[in-house]
Formats: sequence, structure tokens, C-alpha cells
Amino acid sequence: MLAPPIFQIQSELDRLLEWVRGRRLLIEIGTALGGTLFRFLEAAADDAVVISIDKPGGAFGGELGQPAEAEMQSWKRPGQQLHVLRRDSSECVEPVRRILDGRRADLIFFDGDHSYEAIEADYRNYQRFGKVLAFHDIAEHHDPRIGVKRFWDQIKQDYDHREFVADPAQGWAGIGLLIRPRAGRRAAP
Repeated sequence: MLAPPIFQIQSELDRLLEWVRGRRLLIEIGTALGGTLFRFLEAAADDAVVISIDKPGGAFGGELGQPAEAEMQSWKRPGQQLHVLRRDSSECVEPVRRILDGRRADLIFFDGDHSYEAIEADYRNYQRFGKVLAFHDIAEHHDPRIGVKRFWDQIKQDYDHREFVADPAQGWAGIGLLIRPRAGRRAAP
């Protein structure tokens, strides 16, 4: 099976996949062509439940088109479950809550709409559902519409965190992980 293309820097993605390896419950917000999702399914546990959220035609990836759901389902192993939600992330909070059924995701990967307002809204809507929160495009970006770095810089001091940036001058990408709130701090509701 041919893997879909990734819109990540491979060394940064490899470090993220170390956090995904063997995990049982994952959420990806912003799937685009599915390259990262494909690799998540490869690295996750044989019985993993994975939720893909992507707005058809959305900016920052959705405009590239999306694979058919049947193709995406073919990427999982027999014991895995893949839930494909093709709506704006703001419309998926309740369906995600139902799928999780009281559980918390091992990791949520935020890679949808990259505007400051959208990443802040996704964080507020979904952070309570995840143990580890990962964000794409935390590096300084050449596109002024990308607000992830600004949001990341404001929120990271409240958490134990990791940053995977191959080259600070690369002009895009970078992955940041929020591990747990720092002592004396509480994650935003």
C-alpha cells in the first residue's frame, strides 16, 4: 500500500511518532491527504481507536482534497477502529465526546485551521479530552495567517512541554507537545 504524502518534516514527525507508538486512543484534528494519519495508524496499538477530524475544503490542508473514507479505512489494521468526522472541528465536540465515552485520548494532534483564533478554539474545545496535546507549525512561519506559534508561545509556559524543530529558521513546521500542567498551574477549561 502506498502511503499518502506528509506535510511534516520527517525528523519532527519521527519524534512525534515515538509518543504515538503503542498508544490506544488518538485524535487528529486536520487530516488533509492523510499522511500523518496513515503513520499514526502504523505506529498505534493493534487495538487502537483513532479519530480523524477534517473539514472538507477547509484552509490549511482540506483544500487539497481528501482521500475517500473507504481508502482511509483500508489503512488501519484489523483490530483498529478509525472514526472519520468530516466537518468543522467546532461541530465535532459532541461526536468525539460520545466516541471517547469517558476516556481520555493518549494524544491529540492539532493540525487543522492554523489561524490563531481557530487553534485557540480547538484547544479550548478539545484539551479536556487529551492526556498529551501536540501542535503542528509551532516554528516561525513565513505565512502571516499562521497563528500557531503565537498561541504556542502563550500556552507552553503553563505546561511541561517538548518542542521538535529541526531548524528554527526553516519557515514552517515544528511540533510542540504539552505534557501536563505545571505544578500550581491549571490547564484552561
